[in-house]
Amino acid sequence: MESNYLILGASSDTALSYIKHLDESGKKCHIIAFCYSSSERIEALKLDNITIQTVICDLGDCEAVEKTITGIMESNVRITHVLHFAAGKLIYEKAGKFSYERLNENFRIQVCAIAIILKYVLPAMKKQKFGRVVITTSSCTIGAPPKYMSEYTMIKYALVGLIKSYAVEYFGKNVTVNGIAPAMMETRFWDTVSPHIAELNKSVQPCKQCISPNEVNECIDYLCSESASFVTGENINLSGGQVM
Repeated sequence: MESNYLILGASSDTALSYIKHLDESGKKCHIIAFCYSSSERIEALKLDNITIQTVICDLGDCEAVEKTITGIMESNVRITHVLHFAAGKLIYEKAGKFSYERLNENFRIQVCAIAIILKYVLPAMKKQKFGRVVITTSSCTIGAPPKYMSEYTMIKYALVGLIKSYAVEYFGKNVTVNGIAPAMMETRFWDTVSPHIAELNKSVQPCKQCISPNEVNECIDYLCSESASFVTGENINLSGGQVM
């Protein structure tokens, strides 16, 4: 079966790293790359084995997401893999500064968008008897979460609930839904955070360094493979021993 990947947050550092890794593996496939800004980062990729269709879509606009995914499905593309890297801005705030508006916006981007897409994609995967979904959560969903990240943590736990719920529904259909839960990664995601906080997070890592996007690629490869048919509903801990 030809592999067709649908990637959300395709212009993020982690997504770009995986796209390059996939191309270097020599695997021939097509990618439908969802992004809202920084599409030039995708267009600048020099790839030998992968074709990319860039789709500009605001994941915070649920109507736009539904219209976009229905259009894709009506084109009869057989989507075999869905990778969800999209994330909102990382905010460090005490509970007293909780913002409903900010939480709602990030919830739409990270949870509602993937739920709408899977509403259409999972039944198609079941029909074609193969499908792999990998969703990026966070190590904050394992053990005690960090301070001052309540909004971020709420959203990531919601994604874990989505992963487990859909995994149960599709188990036995050769359709798997899993998460990867990395600790702090050195990406532009941290650009909005004080350098002091970033260094503090790095200092609590057992190896005194952050995980790189390249280090999560092999894990994604396995979860996307046919060999991982019995791995579903998992949220793989990629914290380097920071949480267990």
